[in-house]
Amino acid sequence: MPKVAGFSDIPLILPPECRTVKGIRVNSFPATESLTFDYRTEYGRDPDANALYHFTLGGLRFLHMGDIGTAVPQGHLDALKGKVDVLLALTGDHATIALDDLVDAITQIGPRAVIPMHYYSSRGVLKIEPVETFTARLPADRVTWVGATSMTLTPELLPTVGAPPQIYVLEQSR
Repeated sequence: MPKVAGFSDIPLILPPECRTVKGIRVNSFPATESLTFDYRTEYGRDPDANALYHFTLGGLRFLHMGDIGTAVPQGHLDALKGKVDVLLALTGDHATIALDDLVDAITQIGPRAVIPMHYYSSRGVLKIEPVETFTARLPADRVTWVGATSMTLTPELLPTVGAPPQIYVLEQSR
């Protein structure tokens, strides 16, 4: 049974279908941490099992990428295509999904908005890429620098289905 990072005695249990948590139905898609590290040598453990989490909140369908460290499996991409309004995307490249694989996933899934997460911060300790490494791959007019740690999104504020996604870069809260 896979273990949750930092909780070696607690297994990561992924429900076979949906699970309701605090009134929100969450569907999980199994994934794995990055395989680019020798976890046994560097961390004394195996790569942790992980998941992408799909849920609806406030009329918007979200996909949180968990801590996926490999390309999103094609079966997951096929299942999620056209079913994600907001993608919470790992954009730090190192130790998570490679940026080429992320861009491919965005193209195939077709979210209406992408919110970058897990990228370099001067306050952080991770040696990962800054968000600009990701945003430089996109047309500047599709990137909105929010200037705050939060924002309100509604279905009406997002691009139409099938249009390129709008990227909303939030200020990091920590």
